[in-house]
Amino acid sequence: LAKDLAGDHTIAANNARLNWLANLEAKISTSTLLMNTRGVTYNIVGGSINTVINTGFDKFKKSFDYDYLRKAIPDPEFKKGQIDSRGRDWFVEFAKKHRDLVNAASIPGISKNNAKDRRNMRETLSKYGIDAKANELGGWFMKTAEVELRLRGFLAHYLKAKEVFDSKGVTFEAEDPFLIETALRGVTG
Repeated sequence: LAKDLAGDHTIAANNARLNWLANLEAKISTSTLLMNTRGVTYNIVGGSINTVINTGFDKFKKSFDYDYLRKAIPDPEFKKGQIDSRGRDWFVEFAKKHRDLVNAASIPGISKNNAKDRRNMRETLSKYGIDAKANELGGWFMKTAEVELRLRGFLAHYLKAKEVFDSKGVTFEAEDPFLIETALRGVTG
């Protein structure tokens, strides 16, 4: 039996020891779950298949083709005669910028309480003794896969929406809110 601070064997001391062991097990389970490459693989395959089902394989494939993306999504700050060398980072920022604008507009189905959600998560992790660094390291595989999935999903849905409207003779600016909202809704479901 476990002893309390006074050195006595008590039920409360046993409960505290069991609680500590349960928290330790939860930390280990969470870390192994997040670090497990099988979960990441399922996430990538499942998310990619959903994007292909929604947009078609052609748009999914084109979401990886930066030459095509540079032509399909023009940069409003691009000056004629410059070499367009936008890569993955530009398209990530493009998607993030518009996600934040949509969050501010509170479109249903997209959480606008990200800061509050992160604060609550940090409070919960701190309460159980899991520091932010361990959580970030544990979630690196999943976070990396999720960012890539959301980027490819956003770009593929953007290209699909643009194609559908272009076929009807309707054209949009690269950053038209309706086109962006359509792409974001494809990512969030």
